[in-house]
Amino acid sequence: MSGLKRLGLMILVLLGPASLIYLFAKTLNNKFIELPYLGQYTIELDEEGNNDTIQYVIPDFEFKTSDGKVVNSSSTKDQFLVFTTIQNTCPDTCGLFMYHIHELFYDKLKKNRDKYDKYDNVKIYSILTDVNGKSLSQPSVKLKEALVRFEADTAIWEVLIGDPSQIFSFDYQGQDFMTLPAIHTNFEIGRYAFVNSLVLVDRDKHIRGFTGAKRDSDIRNFFDLLKILKKVEFDENRKSK
Repeated sequence: MSGLKRLGLMILVLLGPASLIYLFAKTLNNKFIELPYLGQYTIELDEEGNNDTIQYVIPDFEFKTSDGKVVNSSSTKDQFLVFTTIQNTCPDTCGLFMYHIHELFYDKLKKNRDKYDKYDNVKIYSILTDVNGKSLSQPSVKLKEALVRFEADTAIWEVLIGDPSQIFSFDYQGQDFMTLPAIHTNFEIGRYAFVNSLVLVDRDKHIRGFTGAKRDSDIRNFFDLLKILKKVEFDENRKSK
């Protein structure tokens, strides 16, 4: 193996796909590249007989907050959505590392809203489940106290009640994302990886990226994915003026 190939393999292993996307984006003449689309791709024939690729779109969904407010496809129109799960045992036993999520993602988003949330359209939604991803009907006192302690602003970050498969059930390399097994050596809880994941959805309800929600490096990389989408939005708005 040549030295260049060895170096490339080391970068891939150490940094992971999200870091590579952002690294390449920042080094290509300071231009951001487009993130890939994840999920099922439907191939259809156009009028000329050529194949068309149709990106997967999350089907219409509906959740409720603990106080009964409806959150659905219509109410989140034109928003960038970050989906996680969250457990009543948080922060002790949790699919996401709440301290890292707060410090490396939520707090940065909140403190820099003029930069990252300029159009007030980035929302974090955590779907309430048990450790194995089964939907629960009510947040516990313990979880509510944890969210208060982390100063979770419901304008940015809300807990949702409902079926997580509405979001997390999509095709990933020929397998339902919800069935991927948790990796316990990475401190993931429960049976399934999706319980320990962050999923990024763009304004058109396409899935544009995901990563683990336990390690600080994964969460930093995920924030970079959001910045790429926000840069595209900024360029689109600038051109329209």
